[in-house]
Amino acid sequence: MIEAFNDFAEFVQVNAPLAPHTHLKLGGPAEALAQPRTVQELGAVVRRCADKKLPLRLLGNGCNVLVKDEGVRGVVLRLKEPAFTNVSVDGRRLRAGCGAALSALISQAARHGLAGLETLVGIPGTVGGALRQNAGERSGEIGQYIRRVDTIDSTGHMQTRDRDELAYGSGSDEDPVLLTAEFELDAERALPLGPRRCYFNSGTWARLIQLAPAVLGSATAFQPVYEAMEKGQMSDLDAVPGLVLARPAVVAFWADDAGTHGELRHLAGDRLEPVERTHFLRAGK
Repeated sequence: MIEAFNDFAEFVQVNAPLAPHTHLKLGGPAEALAQPRTVQELGAVVRRCADKKLPLRLLGNGCNVLVKDEGVRGVVLRLKEPAFTNVSVDGRRLRAGCGAALSALISQAARHGLAGLETLVGIPGTVGGALRQNAGERSGEIGQYIRRVDTIDSTGHMQTRDRDELAYGSGSDEDPVLLTAEFELDAERALPLGPRRCYFNSGTWARLIQLAPAVLGSATAFQPVYEAMEKGQMSDLDAVPGLVLARPAVVAFWADDAGTHGELRHLAGDRLEPVERTHFLRAGK
């Protein structure tokens, strides 16, 4: 194993601990941990693993995995360098590296007035992990917005798969490495929320709607909640007590000269209307 990666020493670590890279901070080491910096280095690692018949496993944010104490045989691959995490927008289309956090993809969509991925808010994984499992819920899944995916096959070469060529949830060691994904989303005007900046679905952000009236009515009290929503970190909301509202609802945001406003809205016919007594203001933003 060690000899197989001598020429990759700059980005492959032998007998590398995996616990720091998982949500639970538990588990043993990988025989080899590869963290390539470029697509070329990624292709070389994948090809070497195929040539040497070494197991190759991908590790994203480590939120849905439990590593054995005795460790993992073969090569564990992490795509955390900028070459694999960039997110760009062109009109209604988003292109994202599959190592990017899913929250980064959703945030970029919201900033550019694009709707569709908000049902995925609160899922702490990567774009690639979400695609593997077709993440989502009854109101929508990530697969319905995908156009194509670039992959790295066992020869180390890039291949492009269109939407109808994708298979979700297979989890086979023979699956190609997901490199980049292109999505096509809906313009925000499809949901009549006025000058909204972004919104979050309460089905996956249930704790967002458990806010006390004092928090909703105070810019100072609401600020840490707002910042947690911007970062996509639900754990920051655990200590917030309060008021439970019926689903479905969304948290809507917009800005004017007074600051950043927000309120909960629920579906009424074909429109999203405000939920009474849920308006808040974050002044000076």
